[in-house]
Amino acid sequence: GAHVEPKARVPLFHNENLFPTEEQLPGFKASARRAAQLVVSVGHELAQLIDRRLDLVPGYASGSLTAVVRKGPDSNHKCRLIRYHPYETEEEVIQTKGMWAAPHLDTGSLTGLVPGIFVDARGQPAASPDASTGLYVLDRQGKPLKAELPSGVADGLFFQIGESLQIISGSELQATPHYVQGPSCPQPGGVSRCSMAVFMQPQPHELLPIPSKMSYEEVAGKTADRHLPASWPSLEKRFKQLGLSKGQVLTFGQHGEATFSNLGRSDD
Repeated sequence: GAHVEPKARVPLFHNENLFPTEEQLPGFKASARRAAQLVVSVGHELAQLIDRRLDLVPGYASGSLTAVVRKGPDSNHKCRLIRYHPYETEEEVIQTKGMWAAPHLDTGSLTGLVPGIFVDARGQPAASPDASTGLYVLDRQGKPLKAELPSGVADGLFFQIGESLQIISGSELQATPHYVQGPSCPQPGGVSRCSMAVFMQPQPHELLPIPSKMSYEEVAGKTADRHLPASWPSLEKRFKQLGLSKGQVLTFGQHGEATFSNLGRSDD
């Protein structure tokens, strides 16, 4: 994790890393850290290409994304190792609407994903429980598309756009709505899905400057959150709550707090 001076730590963003012990999973911690650093390195290269495209947006602060998706201990990137467990009962399937992860947007700038794998109860590689299980994204018309490697490609990485990149791009690029579809029926003791996500994002105090030719109202008016459930707070709602005055620039910390404090509350 990044080194942050105690006085600069924000509980929402800065917490101790949690890993299984070396006795539980030998070599796991070191392997996970190496993999996360690889994802950030590729993300940094991708950010430079995205910045070149965004230089065509009037008023875009050139180099903004590359500055965020940086390598080194002063970054605020987070790595999450995720295991989605099989449903034990039909009630679990109904309560979650058959989704291991409900539709949402990431708050950061770029999210790098190691494609998920399936394992059995012993941790051994296994086949997918059914053809529909896996990661899905929504296009700009709200159509779900399964995110998977092309046929014949054995290895790769996925990258998703987060809301912070959407904001600084003036919504030229839009955050990627996504969800994880679970198995269609309970499978007690069955197959799990394991994946790794690396959230590349600014420090809480760092700014999210919108293009100088735009207003926050204009940025919020072109958002991808229209395809999400009402429980996901719209950018328009969050910007209004923050009461950003003309000339004021949003910080990543403000954006995160406004997002997480509103989750589960329908827009009025």
